[in-house]
Amino acid sequence: MISPIFDAAFNQSPHPYPKAPGTPRRQNYWLALCVLLGATLLAAEPALWLLRSWSAPAYDSQGEWLALLALGLLTWSVSSPLLSTPSRRRGVALLLATAVIRLIGQRLAINTVSAVALVIDAYAIALLLGTAHRRRAISPFWLALLFACTLPLEHLLQRIGGYGLQQLSTSAACSVLQLFTDQLVCGNDRIALGGKELLVDLPCSGARGLLALVALFFGIAALRRPTWQRAVTGLLITLTAAVIGNALRLAAIAALWAGGVDSIMAKPWHGVIGITALLLSTVPLLLWARQLPNAAPKTASPRNRRNTHPKAYLAAPLFPLLAFVVLATPAKPLDIAAVEQKASLPYRISSLALSEGRLSSKEQQYFNQWGGGARRGYYGPYTLLTVSTRAPLRHLHNPAACLGGNGNTLTYLGQRQIGLPSAEYLLTDREGSQWQVLVSYVSDSNEWATDVATVSWHWLRGALRGQPERWTMLQRIAPINHSTRSMNNTPFSRFNNSLISALDLSQPPAAADFQTPASLALQ
Repeated sequence: MISPIFDAAFNQSPHPYPKAPGTPRRQNYWLALCVLLGATLLAAEPALWLLRSWSAPAYDSQGEWLALLALGLLTWSVSSPLLSTPSRRRGVALLLATAVIRLIGQRLAINTVSAVALVIDAYAIALLLGTAHRRRAISPFWLALLFACTLPLEHLLQRIGGYGLQQLSTSAACSVLQLFTDQLVCGNDRIALGGKELLVDLPCSGARGLLALVALFFGIAALRRPTWQRAVTGLLITLTAAVIGNALRLAAIAALWAGGVDSIMAKPWHGVIGITALLLSTVPLLLWARQLPNAAPKTASPRNRRNTHPKAYLAAPLFPLLAFVVLATPAKPLDIAAVEQKASLPYRISSLALSEGRLSSKEQQYFNQWGGGARRGYYGPYTLLTVSTRAPLRHLHNPAACLGGNGNTLTYLGQRQIGLPSAEYLLTDREGSQWQVLVSYVSDSNEWATDVATVSWHWLRGALRGQPERWTMLQRIAPINHSTRSMNNTPFSRFNNSLISALDLSQPPAAADFQTPASLALQ
């Protein structure tokens, strides 16, 4: 099983391509084993992190299916014979280069940086296996980019660029609706139509549809191997189709809901509209792929048939040694925040007295290591968790990261602007009990947000000016039998409204420059 791989990877192709004269097979195997050992040591931890991300509720990733697709394409190509001898030099050089990337990730303690090196690994492996030189040829470069889509890119895209995507989606949807009606008011991430206000929420920013189309583009490019000019054209078509498709989806949902179809956000109709818009978005991409000419497998240049330099065999053991050096490098992340002083929680909120809660040992260890600070308190049936930090990209996340999993199910319900601007979730535990979860974020300058994407946008803007602000997360949990989703004059609503004065916060600014009788969060 290993022998054919080494043969293909290291210019020792089976008949009719004999090994190069003067290059003993065992020496090639020695070089291959050293490279394989070093690459495995470097890739083990990032690969385990990637596997965990596919099942982690915080990422909500579908990466395992794309990984199977990339592996299937690789197997399909490698199972066909080589038509020319591939070069091994670039592949080995790339594997060595990933050691530098992983050294940076190890030093900064950022898993994503080390995981990105897995994409380069995939590219190097495809080069070593000669996928571009086989009868069923595929492009190593585009195959590696397809594998990149197995990373939790949606989570990263929403976290870093979600705010901008929300604005773009709102503007595009309004442009579509303006073609059919004048009774339309748009502002920031809101659309008012037919006396109803619609919120373009973070899940509907278009990140998932965009990444799905990009993955399709990478898969097509791996199979058809377009020229760079045609590839750039295809990528522009993909991005444009993603924006237009998401705009049509949002416009359709907004128009139907404003027209009286109140069940539009319920299953299965919301999903049907989303899938339909996504399928329509694939049409321009498939038309682009159809006009691509068939590319012939690559042929090897004479320099690719040179014997391996003797120094390569002497230097081979240095690769595993380099891997051990990278793994032993101590972490020194740049985004550690100062440990926040434990500001006391209010003794009383509304008519409820504080019962001091404790952080778990894991939570306390996290804040001691990475800075920031958190407090947990119980007020009757309600739980209040506050997290304060000047490094929100490290410390702040949506509730799925800590409340999801372990048998719990967390469902996002949308945003609420009554009282504190809040993101609302429904938590169902293993026993079937249900809880309402509200999450808000506020900065020291009284900027409010309901998602980490908006927090990241404002924080990065301040950081670029040299004034990174402290942000505080306010997470409130209430059992359903002690709260209602109406949030009107209930004990839980009074508890939330009392938080502003109890925590000495400034009144949140107006949520929008227009108000309508009804609202819906578009997802």
